[in-house]
Amino acid sequence: MFQPTVNQVGGGQEGTAITPTAIRLASLIYIRVAGPITEKARIVDSRAPEFLEYGPIGISTTILNEGSYHITPKGNITLKDMFGRVINSSPLDIKNIFPGTTRIYNNNIGPKLMFGKFTATLNATYGEKGQLLTSTLVIWLFPWKAALAVTLAVIIVILIFKIWYKRITKKETKLTEELKEETAELEALKAKYKDRIPSDNNPDQTPPTA
Repeated sequence: MFQPTVNQVGGGQEGTAITPTAIRLASLIYIRVAGPITEKARIVDSRAPEFLEYGPIGISTTILNEGSYHITPKGNITLKDMFGRVINSSPLDIKNIFPGTTRIYNNNIGPKLMFGKFTATLNATYGEKGQLLTSTLVIWLFPWKAALAVTLAVIIVILIFKIWYKRITKKETKLTEELKEETAELEALKAKYKDRIPSDNNPDQTPPTA
């Protein structure tokens, strides 16, 4: 790489010269010295929202390396529903943790639409002996806005049905009452003119005069 510099030349004019600039590359080299080492780590923080309306669930896990050599935890976070069924699984990112430092792992797990109680369990191993790191979180998911909309829709449908049924029932009652009145009037007319109607057994019988 070359970097241009401005130099003064004869006659008070400015000129451009090229000065080489060296680039230095550095990389981390892990050196393990002979002798006993300590491999010890623990989860110092594991958090997720206790209640969510929709998924996925964001889980943050912080692991502390308390040993004398760097470690690279490997594992998965498994999400189960209230019946113990596995819904989803998300692996931890492959990251080194140096002695005396922490590393934060962020995972998003689960589909968008979920309902009920869910359990997120981290199972990870580290070190030459595969030591275990584990943690468990409980998260509740309930799409309350959608549930409220459905409930209101059901209530509206029920009210409309009740109003319609009440109107139909009222109309039927009115028709029944009118039919009873007409039937009563017909019975009264029949009783009034009963004596004036010729008998079927004596068709020649003249009706009585008024």
